[in-house]
Amino acid sequence: SISILAEAMDDTVEQKNIVIFGDFNIAPTASEFNALVQHNYSYVIKQNTNISLKTPGGSTCVDNIWLSAEANSLITANSGVIRDNLTSMWIPAGWTWGGLVSDHCPIWIEFDLS
Repeated sequence: SISILAEAMDDTVEQKNIVIFGDFNIAPTASEFNALVQHNYSYVIKQNTNISLKTPGGSTCVDNIWLSAEANSLITANSGVIRDNLTSMWIPAGWTWGGLVSDHCPIWIEFDLS
């Protein structure tokens, strides 16, 4: 569970610039993420970010990027949604090829590591 992950990170990881990210298929407001909030992680993508491939009006952002307090100081103002080049000739699309790499658009964020 996410609470076990948060506790393990606090107990075992010496480096405190921690980024937890992935396609959790749940909104960042879900109760499952309460453990991260309790361990001082913050969600860094706007919660109403539209990641839908098919609904330009919006969808719930189910990709999550959570940062420790230390890593939060490294982010820049640049983040977004990848909307281009999301097909691959190696992925099936029904009875043909050229399918999508995901059921939604991925998100990204930039860090300043200088």
